[in-house]
Amino acid sequence: MIEEYDLNDSYKATFYFAAVGRWCFENNLNWFFDCLKIDYKEDFLKELKDNLKEKTITAFFDFVDAEPGCAFIADQEVLVTYKNNETTIDVQNNYTCDYTIQNLIDYDIYGRNEIVSEKWLKENYDRFTDSFKTNDPEFYQFLTTHKDAIYPHLTDDECVYELDEFDYMLENNGNIPEFND
Repeated sequence: MIEEYDLNDSYKATFYFAAVGRWCFENNLNWFFDCLKIDYKEDFLKELKDNLKEKTITAFFDFVDAEPGCAFIADQEVLVTYKNNETTIDVQNNYTCDYTIQNLIDYDIYGRNEIVSEKWLKENYDRFTDSFKTNDPEFYQFLTTHKDAIYPHLTDDECVYELDEFDYMLENNGNIPEFND
């Protein structure tokens, strides 16, 4: 827990979390108060649920959601309120942008040397290569040795690959014969 406030008529707690999942985070907001609709067997949970159902509960979410399957990044602030057995969702701010290397790095979703695309590599080949000189000399050697076979054939494709998929990225580029069977 980052912050905790006990106000006169309400309680505020702030949490930080990072998550990876199959669905965009917005779905979790839709389901957030579903726990108050479950029929619990344990007396403690029944009592807690009954007590909370009588209250107005507001949850504020400030989050960045990255969804590679749909190729978007969403920076959102959302207020989810439970009142009278109903949930309302109020999007306070919503900024979406493309799922690109630079955006993923700018939002701290990935570090600079954790992801790559052909376009990004074409623009940053030498800097990218040099970054592995000390921490991964074998990969550095591969990149320097094969630069003439790789660099001239890089396209403007912005499809994002994690670093451990680097060889797959090369294989997907039909212009690089050395890496295609």
